Amino acid sequence: MTEQATPNEPPNVRQARASLALHVDDGTGYCEGCKSAYSFFVPYPCTVHGWANRTLIIEGTPR
Repeated sequence: MTEQATPNEPPNVRQARASLALHVDDGTGYCEGCKSAYSFFVPYPCTVHGWANRTLIIEGTPR
């Protein structure tokens, strides 16, 4: 799903890749990352996932 980060990537791109790896569908329609990190049942895709996608699009980085 996500590619390996390179050392010369901006910090926001590295954070976006890490967020996409964590905030995935848990199979029941909720975000696994929000559930495990914050104990919130948030519908997938969550706002963190949306931010990460937009960040990678803006930076022109493949997802």
